[in-house]
Amino acid sequence: MPESTDWMLLSALRDSENIFFDYLGQPYTLGDSVAGLTLPGTLAGWLSAANLYSSVSDHTTLLGPADLPPLLNLIPTSSVDIVLFVNANAIYDLATTPGPPETPFPTFAVPDHYVLMTGPFVQADGTNWIDIDVWTWGSIKTGWQKIPRFLNNSFGWMVATI
Repeated sequence: MPESTDWMLLSALRDSENIFFDYLGQPYTLGDSVAGLTLPGTLAGWLSAANLYSSVSDHTTLLGPADLPPLLNLIPTSSVDIVLFVNANAIYDLATTPGPPETPFPTFAVPDHYVLMTGPFVQADGTNWIDIDVWTWGSIKTGWQKIPRFLNNSFGWMVATI
């Protein structure tokens, strides 16, 4: 459940785009799940409308999963923000080192979360693990994730250039 202030501001912004469903702030209900969806085109429009970025490019898909080589080439900088479109399982239970036993995850995923990259992806040499650094829900989350799990829960990205 978001903090009250966050909920008031973010739900008003989210609800401003809704035509059929009202976001009522009732967590874990189907109505709020549908009303709380922010499609990539809407987020790209908000980023463009902020007049902070000279360009916003949308490389998301609702069909996923993502491809690893393009993800490894994404590098956020002081003038480039990269927003990943993921299922929260992509960043859930990050490990402190590559190689520990992996937590089981669903094989079917639906995108439900946006995160801001705070560092490039790094693949551990000779392994099936990547190091992830993202900002989500008010803090930086960093750690290692099994590549198949991350890819299965990743649905592309947006690049916003200042």
